[in-house]
Amino acid sequence: MAVSSLPGSSEIEPVLLELLGDGKEWRNRDFVDALAAHYSLTPEQLAEKLPSGRRRFYERCNFAKEDMRQAGFVESPRRGYWRITKRGLDVLAGIVPPFPYWRNWKPPKRG
Repeated sequence: MAVSSLPGSSEIEPVLLELLGDGKEWRNRDFVDALAAHYSLTPEQLAEKLPSGRRRFYERCNFAKEDMRQAGFVESPRRGYWRITKRGLDVLAGIVPPFPYWRNWKPPKRG
């Protein structure tokens, strides 16, 4: 199995936070397109799929977004749209510790 040349979610996180730093609401597709342009990804790279059939880069962007949501850096004001939070702006301003201090987060136990 070949190793992907696409950036990983931890590489995407700070770039995504900077994109959302404009304070506007971003649609999923728009920030994925902006990230693809930032990394100068080729159509072939963007077409790369996981065994599940989902697009690899899109999924990595989703993982990055979800990590930052769990950290309180971004929020979804409505379905399919994302924006930065005050805490996310504080990260960009250097007021709170940089990445990846929230990685100790563990999902709540169910049952």
